[in-house]
Amino acid sequence: MNSAEKADLHERRRRRIVRQSQTGSVIALLVMGVLVGGIFYLGSDPAVELPDDPFFPGQLPGPGEYPGQELFAATCAPCHGVTAGGNTAAGIPALNGAGDVWMLTGEQIETIILDGTPKMPGNRALLGPAEVGEIIEFLQVLWTEEQREAFQANN
Repeated sequence: MNSAEKADLHERRRRRIVRQSQTGSVIALLVMGVLVGGIFYLGSDPAVELPDDPFFPGQLPGPGEYPGQELFAATCAPCHGVTAGGNTAAGIPALNGAGDVWMLTGEQIETIILDGTPKMPGNRALLGPAEVGEIIEFLQVLWTEEQREAFQANN
């Protein structure tokens, strides 16, 4: 095979790859359009009743709705995640409704946040008791109604 034939073969392969890439991009865009359209369609049904809670456990409320949400995002979310789901494989507990932090008292949670645990650094230098209270209020937002009631009964 001479150099002209090699160049021609290379050019045909390049064109085939570009064509396949463009086809894949078009398919991806179509799928995304269907998904987004479906979400808007499902979300626009006025007959759908929303639960009494303004959100589902583990789902974040809108930004800035709760003062403790910003504090949580800055101090806790880097390890526990933005939805407070934790990472069980890494030994980081979930703080939302999937976890069991709601079984503790507010004082126990405050102590853990301020002083830390063997696996978690304390935040006493960053947070005061009032700010910890705001974080605990925000965590309650991520719990089920039953979990919030049980937590309130313990305090």
